Amino acid sequence: MDYLVQEVSTALAYEGFDPAKMREEAIARLSATELVTLISAYVTVGNNLTGRVSAGKVSNKAEAESILKMMKAKGVVAKAASGTDLTLPRLAASFPALLIGIRHRVKEVRRVDTSTPWHLQDSALNGYANTVAASGCEDFIKKFAMVLAAAADKKSGAKTARSEEEVMRPVLELRAIAKANQEKDPMIGMMSKPITADMTIESILEGYGFETKAKSRIPPVPAPVSSADKSDKGLKTGASASSASEPAATAEKAASGGKS
Repeated sequence: MDYLVQEVSTALAYEGFDPAKMREEAIARLSATELVTLISAYVTVGNNLTGRVSAGKVSNKAEAESILKMMKAKGVVAKAASGTDLTLPRLAASFPALLIGIRHRVKEVRRVDTSTPWHLQDSALNGYANTVAASGCEDFIKKFAMVLAAAADKKSGAKTARSEEEVMRPVLELRAIAKANQEKDPMIGMMSKPITADMTIESILEGYGFETKAKSRIPPVPAPVSSADKSDKGLKTGASASSASEPAATAEKAASGGKS
């Protein structure tokens, strides 16, 4: 479960990044295919692609390295140093409708016992829990918040008694920030209706202002996980984990905004 922690910390701990401005930056730098590739990689390995490649835990190293090369060329960093830096979690949270569309196309792997549908099991959607498209993600977010609390205990070596209210407080505070940001987000309407599996990736991209030449689906291009990694079910996240080696500490703030 430690591997899931980075996803939670990056998703639930941001206090100021503007998803609308992040989208503008992303659209200026990335093509539609590049954006789909990066968010697909995020869904598959979170923010830890470099670590996966270094550890030999991807089945197609050449493909993974090509994605890393593209990230470097486009200025997409592993860890943000400012509110304007692009990271994989921030991209995912800034394009929530696209994130859901891509998750519909990724094979389900059960990670926590939750009533949340698979395509909404992503902490980047915390800031959009009040929208129609992400309605139902709350149970998953709650379970991940509990994982984060447990990871903090493990890191400190002492178990701290926490009420459910205490566990959920940062989640709800950041959701409130996200809701405030939505009021000035011109694309929030994208989340006013369900994002269904039959919606094409192209149609979602066009809703965000991308021009897509082909009308056939642009397939997601995740960084494949090796068979060894697949067998380690306790250390996986398809939502956005970077690495369990950096537990609750790396708070990259993202629920409104997404993951950092």
